[in-house]
Amino acid sequence: MTQTPLFQNTLTTSLSPAQIRARLLDLTDLPRWNPAITQVTPTSTGSHLTRQQPALNHSEDVTVTTTATQVQYHSVGEHLAYTLTFTLMATPTGTHLTEELTLANSAALTYLLRLLAPLTQAAFARNLQLLVAPLPTEANAGAAHD
Repeated sequence: MTQTPLFQNTLTTSLSPAQIRARLLDLTDLPRWNPAITQVTPTSTGSHLTRQQPALNHSEDVTVTTTATQVQYHSVGEHLAYTLTFTLMATPTGTHLTEELTLANSAALTYLLRLLAPLTQAAFARNLQLLVAPLPTEANAGAAHD
């Protein structure tokens, strides 16, 4: 199946690659950093996600693969199949994180999504910021030391 990159987001964070990898591999944490996801149900091959309406995929099945520097979410839903690749590059002060959304080709759908790409990219960029945001327990610990 041909894959079509739709967009890429990047950011730099003080979190280590190991911290980001741990967050990405904990799919039950997805609703914290992707507010459109309302439910994550573990399956024998990965997880089943339910999204709030409206969404292109109301539900989708996700499997995760990893390499030394990447975490990939492979998702198949009612209308769209895609891969979301997170590339983690260590820096002296944390991690440079790149997120790339790649679509499985469906000519009509791909054309429509290319039109919507700026809105979709902005939403994914917000989610990426939430991914690296302090966890509630980390925020409370910082407040206790102030």
